[in-house]
Amino acid sequence: MLPKTNRGLGKDEIDAVFTKSATSKNEYFTVLKKEVEGETNPRFAILVSKKLAKRAVDRNRMKRLVFDQIQKELATYKPGHYVVLIKKSFEQKRPLP
Repeated sequence: MLPKTNRGLGKDEIDAVFTKSATSKNEYFTVLKKEVEGETNPRFAILVSKKLAKRAVDRNRMKRLVFDQIQKELATYKPGHYVVLIKKSFEQKRPLP
Protein backbone atom coordinates (compact mmCIF):
# COMPACT_ATOMS: atom_id res chain seq x y z
CA MET A 1 0.00 0.00 0.00
CA LEU A 2 1.16 3.50 -0.78
CA PRO A 3 2.15 5.68 2.17
CA LYS A 4 -0.57 8.06 3.37
CA THR A 5 1.47 11.03 2.11
CA ASN A 6 1.13 9.74 -1.47
CA ARG A 7 -2.58 8.92 -1.62
CA GLY A 8 -5.90 10.54 -1.08
CA LEU A 9 -6.77 13.70 -2.92
CA GLY A 10 -9.85 15.54 -1.73
CA LYS A 11 -12.79 16.43 -3.96
CA ASP A 12 -11.56 20.00 -4.49
CA GLU A 13 -8.09 18.75 -5.45
CA ILE A 14 -9.53 16.19 -7.88
CA ASP A 15 -11.76 18.87 -9.45
CA ALA A 16 -8.71 21.13 -9.84
CA VAL A 17 -6.83 18.34 -11.63
CA PHE A 18 -9.75 17.85 -14.03
CA THR A 19 -9.93 21.55 -14.90
CA LYS A 20 -6.24 22.15 -15.59
CA SER A 21 -3.95 19.21 -16.16
CA ALA A 22 -1.64 17.38 -18.52
CA THR A 23 -3.19 14.17 -19.85
CA SER A 24 -1.58 10.89 -20.73
CA LYS A 25 -3.54 7.92 -22.09
CA ASN A 26 -2.97 4.30 -22.93
CA GLU A 27 -5.16 1.26 -23.50
CA TYR A 28 -5.98 0.75 -19.81
CA PHE A 29 -5.71 4.16 -18.10
CA THR A 30 -6.04 7.88 -18.47
CA VAL A 31 -3.67 9.74 -16.16
CA LEU A 32 -4.22 13.41 -15.37
CA LYS A 33 -1.37 15.34 -13.73
CA LYS A 34 -1.31 18.77 -12.22
CA GLU A 35 1.84 20.37 -10.86
CA VAL A 36 1.22 22.01 -7.50
CA GLU A 37 3.55 24.55 -5.94
CA GLY A 38 4.74 23.61 -2.48
CA GLU A 39 3.90 19.92 -2.93
CA THR A 40 6.86 17.73 -1.97
CA ASN A 41 5.38 14.33 -2.81
CA PRO A 42 3.40 12.92 -5.71
CA ARG A 43 -0.20 12.29 -4.57
CA PHE A 44 -2.59 9.92 -6.30
CA ALA A 45 -6.31 9.32 -6.62
CA ILE A 46 -7.66 6.35 -8.56
CA LEU A 47 -11.18 6.53 -9.96
CA VAL A 48 -13.21 3.53 -11.09
CA SER A 49 -16.67 4.04 -12.52
CA LYS A 50 -19.64 2.09 -11.20
CA LYS A 51 -20.43 1.34 -14.84
CA LEU A 52 -17.14 -0.53 -15.03
CA ALA A 53 -17.53 -2.54 -11.81
CA LYS A 54 -20.85 -2.61 -10.00
CA ARG A 55 -19.58 -4.14 -6.77
CA ALA A 56 -17.40 -2.08 -4.42
CA VAL A 57 -15.23 -5.16 -3.84
CA ASP A 58 -14.33 -5.23 -7.52
CA ARG A 59 -13.63 -1.49 -7.69
CA ASN A 60 -11.41 -1.71 -4.61
CA ARG A 61 -9.52 -4.67 -6.10
CA MET A 62 -8.77 -2.65 -9.23
CA LYS A 63 -7.58 0.26 -7.10
CA ARG A 64 -5.30 -2.03 -5.07
CA LEU A 65 -3.74 -3.44 -8.24
CA VAL A 66 -3.02 0.05 -9.55
CA PHE A 67 -1.76 1.34 -6.17
CA ASP A 68 0.63 -1.63 -5.95
CA GLN A 69 2.06 -0.84 -9.37
CA ILE A 70 2.41 2.86 -8.51
CA GLN A 71 4.23 1.95 -5.30
CA LYS A 72 6.83 -0.03 -7.26
CA GLU A 73 7.52 2.99 -9.49
CA LEU A 74 6.98 5.76 -6.92
CA ALA A 75 10.52 7.16 -7.23
CA THR A 76 9.97 7.99 -10.93
CA TYR A 77 7.03 10.36 -10.29
CA LYS A 78 7.55 14.09 -9.82
CA PRO A 79 5.68 15.98 -7.06
CA GLY A 80 2.14 16.92 -8.02
CA HIS A 81 -1.41 15.61 -8.07
CA TYR A 82 -2.24 12.60 -10.24
CA VAL A 83 -5.69 11.21 -11.03
CA VAL A 84 -5.81 7.77 -12.63
CA LEU A 85 -9.00 6.84 -14.48
CA ILE A 86 -9.36 3.12 -15.12
CA LYS A 87 -10.82 2.14 -18.50
CA LYS A 88 -13.03 -0.82 -19.39
CA SER A 89 -10.18 -2.62 -21.16
CA PHE A 90 -8.40 -2.94 -17.78
CA GLU A 91 -11.23 -5.10 -16.44
CA GLN A 92 -11.27 -7.17 -19.64
CA LYS A 93 -7.52 -7.79 -19.33
CA ARG A 94 -7.82 -8.85 -15.66
CA PRO A 95 -11.30 -10.37 -15.35
CA LEU A 96 -12.91 -10.21 -11.94
CA PRO A 97 -14.43 -13.33 -10.39
